[in-house]
This record gives sequence, structure tokens and C-alpha cells, in this order.
Amino acid sequence: MRSKPYMETRIPAEAADVRHVDQYLGVWAMVPDRLEQLMAHVRAMQSAGLVAHIEAARQHIGVDPEPEPLYEVDDGVAVIRAEGTVTKYGSSLSPFPGTVGLRQAVRAASNDSHVRATMIRTASPGGSVAGVSDLAAEVRRAAAVKPVAVHGEDMVASAAYWLGSGASRLSASSGTMVGSIGVYAVVSDLSALYAREGVRPIIVKSGKFKGAGVEGTEVDAEQIQTLQAEVDAVADHFIDDVARGRPLAKGQVRELADGRIHIAKAAQEMGLLDAVEDFDTAMKRLRAMAKPARSARSAGSKLAAATMHEGTGRRVGQSSLAASDLRGQPPRKIASRLPTSAVSSRAK
Repeated sequence: MRSKPYMETRIPAEAADVRHVDQYLGVWAMVPDRLEQLMAHVRAMQSAGLVAHIEAARQHIGVDPEPEPLYEVDDGVAVIRAEGTVTKYGSSLSPFPGTVGLRQAVRAASNDSHVRATMIRTASPGGSVAGVSDLAAEVRRAAAVKPVAVHGEDMVASAAYWLGSGASRLSASSGTMVGSIGVYAVVSDLSALYAREGVRPIIVKSGKFKGAGVEGTEVDAEQIQTLQAEVDAVADHFIDDVARGRPLAKGQVRELADGRIHIAKAAQEMGLLDAVEDFDTAMKRLRAMAKPARSARSAGSKLAAATMHEGTGRRVGQSSLAASDLRGQPPRKIASRLPTSAVSSRAK
């Protein structure tokens, strides 16, 4: 029988049925202590709590959620929320809508003739790198059409900073932690633990590095070197995107890409931010950058609400909010949060 410490690292078999569970694997661009806190939270749920959470999520698998607007409109500015741990398809463990959903929202706002500018409001420690580069590119494309601003509150770090680097303007509130440019991956060598338990994994493989990192096998120096090369390649992509979007040379970004996170004022002095200000000020300045409105009130615009189902690109619904639907309601009352993927139970 395996020892208790080993058993506590296992994820219940029920997790295998959860859609997109693989998005939590691989390389991360996230503030390390926040990732550790997330993992500690999941470990604490691994008994009845996690199973109950998974069972609740299962109730939504295969059920098309009601489509919601991709963004809210505030006096001609589309406001998109991007808060929580970055994942590609969204998760029941975080309010972040997923990079796929955010790309759709940014593109819809860019194509909406009633929207003069787009604001992405974020508070995130980063997360998985999957889909982040594509989202950053989407932000850059949209910014070439009409102004796109990103405003950070509390934290805009790592993958969250990556996606914001391509905006026309990047700001943060005074107490916000900014930066943490860099990526990392973790692999555990449990070969000694397995040996003590009398277990010897045997890998039947077709190539030298196939099966590298399988639990219970030794992680040798050559495997670590290969993983380091993969991490470095993703980091280079991160640095390239930041240099493309910010007024910094690639060499300057590389010097800043040491994983450290900075208070907003220091980040501004380094060139990582355009301004330190509150959200209302950021909105005011964004409106000043935008072209004049094409109609009296942009709040009456039709908001695209088509959603991606499980990341396949299949459209599952579309709704619009006409001016008559908004009579007597301020624009900010329009629901802004995209539905997460079907795995989300909205338990959190």
C-alpha cells in the first residue's frame, strides 16, 4: 500500500470526466505564490469537497448555457471583464471567462459600429499560457481599428500582463502589482518515493524523450534541459509580444523579464504602464481617445452574444439588446460576464 503523502497528491478519478481539465497542465505564466495557493485550495478539496464540486459541474456538461452579452456598453465604450486565473476555456474555479471567450468579445466589440472604444478591466495573477498569445494578438488587431485600453486592479501579472501589453493604453490603480514577466513549469521526481514503496514504472516508448516526466520515473539532467528549452521558447514569445506592444526595445523587456512583480508606480517608471490612475479616470481618458459617437446613445446598440461551445467554435446562440430593452436602465446594468464553458458549475 502506498504511503499517505503519495495519496494526498492524487486527483480523484472523477476529475477525468471534467471538460478541459488539461488546461491546468503544462507551462504557466502566473505569480508562483498564487499558483501554489490555487493548488493548495484544490488539494484541500480532494476529499468530498472536490468530488461534490465535480458532480455539480457534471450537471452542466452537454447543456448549452443561456447566451449572455459579450460586453457591457458604457457611453460608447465596451467594457469586458477579465478577472481571476487565466485559462483557455474558463473554469468553475475562477470567474475568468477564458482566452477563447475574450478573443470573441474583443473581436465583437471591434466590429460593433456603435462601440467607439474597448476597455478590458482585469484583476489577475496570470495563469496558463494556453491561448494567451492569440488573445494578445487579438487585442493588437482590435487596437489598430479603434482604441483598446486595459486597466488593472489589485494585480495584472504574468499572463494577464501578456494579454494587456498589446493595448493602445495600459493603466493600473495605485495599489496594483504589475509585471511578473516570465513563465515556468514544475516537474516532480518521485522515483525515490516509488522505490521505497517497491514500485518501478516501466515506460515502453518509441523515442528517447517520449514518456519523460511520467510519475515515478527519474527526471534526469537531459530531460530538465529539454524542458528548460521549452520554457525558454515560450518566454521568448512572451518577451516578443511585450516588446511589440509596449514602448520598449526587446532587450529592455528581457532585462525586466526576471519574474519580479512591481507596485504600479514603479512599473510605470519602468515603462510597463502608461498611467497610474483609477478606473473612472482610465475610462474618461479612453473616451477622449475615441472617435465621436455615431449615434446619440451607444447603450442602445445591439450586443453580439454568440458564444463558443466548449472551444469548438460552434455557435450556440445569439441575442441582442435593443434600446427598448434598456429603457430606464443605466448601461452598466447590462450583464457583462461571458458564460464559462460547460464544465463551470458557477459554484465559485
